[in-house]
Amino acid sequence: IRSTTLTNFSGGHDTMTTLSAAVCLIASHSHVQPCLHHEMQEKHITSASSYAIITKDLSYLWACIKEAMRLYPAIGTAIPRVIPNTGTTVSPSSSPPIHLPPGTTASIYLYAIHCSPSLFPNHEPFEPERWL
Repeated sequence: IRSTTLTNFSGGHDTMTTLSAAVCLIASHSHVQPCLHHEMQEKHITSASSYAIITKDLSYLWACIKEAMRLYPAIGTAIPRVIPNTGTTVSPSSSPPIHLPPGTTASIYLYAIHCSPSLFPNHEPFEPERWL
């Protein structure tokens, strides 16, 4: 029931959330627009271009989409994982290490990962270039 509820709740909204975030971010960051425009002109992309060509050839557009997904993940819930039979130890930066025994369910929100300074040192701004 839990899986079905989650599927029904999020079905289709992930694409809408990602595209809305990408359009908003591109519109509000004027330095990105000329780069996208140049890439589309260079690859001769028009409104009649096929999806296959667009997805294959537009690396800067994909970088914008990935960056939008990093800043505004479509999944707003934590993603649970079960700790394997060996257990594991996590070392939060401001706390002593914590041992998680086997079978423990641990969760983390994607936003916490995507805005972690250890993974993305300059994590606050919209910078599609980080994906190129």
